[in-house]
Amino acid sequence: MLEIGEGETAAGCDDQIHDRPAQAQAAGLAGEAADDLGPPLDLAQRAFEKIGGPKPFAKPGAGLSGRGDSAPIEVRLRAGLRPRRLVLRRLAMILIPMTPDAKPRSAPGASLDLLSLLRCPRCRRPVHVGDEAVCESGHHFQVVEGVPLLVLDDDDASSKKQHDHQRDLYDRTWGGGRPYRLENWQKAYLRRLEKVWETCGPAAPFIDVGAGGDAYTVIEAARRGIPSVGSDLSLEGMRSARRFAEQQGVSDRCLFVVATVENLPFPEATFGAAAGIAIMEHVPDDRAAIAEVARVIQPSGRAYFTVPNSLAGAPFVLRRFYSRHDRRVGHLRHYSGAELEEKCSSAGLGRIQTLYTVHWEKVVQLGLHLVLGQAGIPHDRLWWWLESLDARHGLSPRGLHLHLVVAKDGQ
Repeated sequence: MLEIGEGETAAGCDDQIHDRPAQAQAAGLAGEAADDLGPPLDLAQRAFEKIGGPKPFAKPGAGLSGRGDSAPIEVRLRAGLRPRRLVLRRLAMILIPMTPDAKPRSAPGASLDLLSLLRCPRCRRPVHVGDEAVCESGHHFQVVEGVPLLVLDDDDASSKKQHDHQRDLYDRTWGGGRPYRLENWQKAYLRRLEKVWETCGPAAPFIDVGAGGDAYTVIEAARRGIPSVGSDLSLEGMRSARRFAEQQGVSDRCLFVVATVENLPFPEATFGAAAGIAIMEHVPDDRAAIAEVARVIQPSGRAYFTVPNSLAGAPFVLRRFYSRHDRRVGHLRHYSGAELEEKCSSAGLGRIQTLYTVHWEKVVQLGLHLVLGQAGIPHDRLWWWLESLDARHGLSPRGLHLHLVVAKDGQ
């Protein structure tokens, strides 16, 4: 699935505001600014009144405390008149939300032995991992750099062709070394996952069934103290993810395994929550894949899916662009909200929330991100401001991405 900003470098914002008390109060107005539909200048005027600073757009001759502009310059400066540059910085702080907090500190290690959860994809018996993975029925599987390959050969020719294409594509993508870094678009996904992770705990791990080579959902869940599993068809992706987990100091709470989402090598009711971000559109049998996710999560457990939305309501120019992207990365389908809900419902997963993202604001965001990033211009605040504008249209089905949060029936 198309990810806005994926693979690009987001320059950090190092612009500093030196008036800390004013900064703290102005930051508190950011949420008000996000929901206020009034003119920006009116908003700035009200914000500056709240923080006790000068009115940036006051009439000439109406200085602080009733002093006119005829007062000596040193008197006006002592009264608190700020230079224009600081006024503009404060205005930007008010109108453009701050970036999210830094990543949380690593939590204490979880006691759950994730390797003990593995099951043979052929017979569902427990698997013991050493130099190779062997199940209690005697089926043998490879282990490469600590990553078990618990995947069976495809019986269906069309499924084999699709799986081979996806494996080759993402093995090439993740074959080279790269540093672990959270981009803004990934931070946005982590925000959405916070509610999903509420059903996880020491005995209720998290799984991402298409974790990818950065496995940021798995690593960041583990950083929060949640035992986490990353599954993917790409061996190079899982090797990369395992290296990142070691670098980030969370490998004791992570397990990475090569598997297909249609045949997950885990027992029933194992996980507190699951994520399938940009995966179901690649899978030959998506009903079987959704049923597998439902099988491995616990009663009351939640699942989060992100898929390409139906292009029926998208602008023509975006439809043409996305159609080319579909062919390049191997998308087999798009979904309407009703279609994805029906497939989840048939697997025993009931809808909690439906959201749509990537409206025109995200298209502008991507363009600015590419231009400003290449120029080395800090723009994190602008990025998150456009993200907040896109979020305002979360119920509009015209967005290019569809997000669905579901819970397992029978809770």
